[in-house]
Amino acid sequence: HKDIIEVLKTSQSKVITPKMKQVLLAGDKKEQDDELQLQFRLQVQLAEERAVRAEQRATRTEQKRLETQQQNDTLLQQMRLQVQRAEERATRAEEEARRSEERAGRAEERAVT
Repeated sequence: HKDIIEVLKTSQSKVITPKMKQVLLAGDKKEQDDELQLQFRLQVQLAEERAVRAEQRATRTEQKRLETQQQNDTLLQQMRLQVQRAEERATRAEEEARRSEERAGRAEERAVT
């Protein structure tokens, strides 16, 4: 294709034969095909880059979700432990109060008798 263009530039005769025209058109078609192929490859590359960015974003979002879930689980566990300790303390205090009441009751009985 390029050779024919060079021949036409240097040639005294500016006649384009059907064969020359066919080769020129084929060359133009090949250039168009190359351009389309290049555009297609560029579109594929851009789509792949978008996919990678979206996957990375999804991974970061999932990681944050897991971290938040873990924090929530830890807080919930701490709160349950606090409730359990408070209930145990209340139970001990109630038992101590009951024992004190029993001792006071026995002391009253002794005082009366």
